[in-house]
Amino acid sequence: MYDLILDREDSTRFARSLSELLEEEGVLSALLINRSGRLLSTVGEVRDVDPTMLGALVAGSFSSIMTILAMIGDGASSAGKRRRMQISLPSGDRNIHISLVDANTFLVVIFDNRTRVVMVKSKIRGQHGRLLRLLENFYKKVKSSPDINLDVAAT
Repeated sequence: MYDLILDREDSTRFARSLSELLEEEGVLSALLINRSGRLLSTVGEVRDVDPTMLGALVAGSFSSIMTILAMIGDGASSAGKRRRMQISLPSGDRNIHISLVDANTFLVVIFDNRTRVVMVKSKIRGQHGRLLRLLENFYKKVKSSPDINLDVAAT
C-alpha cells in the first residue's frame, strides 16, 4: 500500500479554496479529508485539536451514520442523498459542520459563536463547485498513477 501524495500545486490549490471559507467572520478552520480519514488540506487555526485524529474520527463517524441511515431504510445510500448529507454540531464556544464534497471527500468547517450555521452553509455552497473540480482533477491524476493508492473505500 502506498501513501497519498499531494504535490505542491495540488496542496496550494486546496489551501487557496479552503482559505476563502475563512473570510466569513467566526470561521476558525477548514479541513479537507478523504473517506479513509487522510487529511488532504487544512487552513486556519485548530487549537487543541489534532487534525489527523479529527480526520480519522470524522471519516469513521460519517461512514457509520450513513450505514445506520441505510439500515433503517431512508434511502441514504443513494448518490443524491450522499452528496447532500451534512452534520452540524454545536459545542460550547466552537461548532463543527461536516459535509460531503464528493463521494470520497469530507469538508469540515470549525467556527465560533459569532457565525451562524446558515452562513457557513452558504459559504460552503459557494465553494462546493470549485472544490469539486479540484478534487476531480486530483483524483483523476492519482488514479492514472500506478504507484499511488488512496485507500478510499469503494462507493
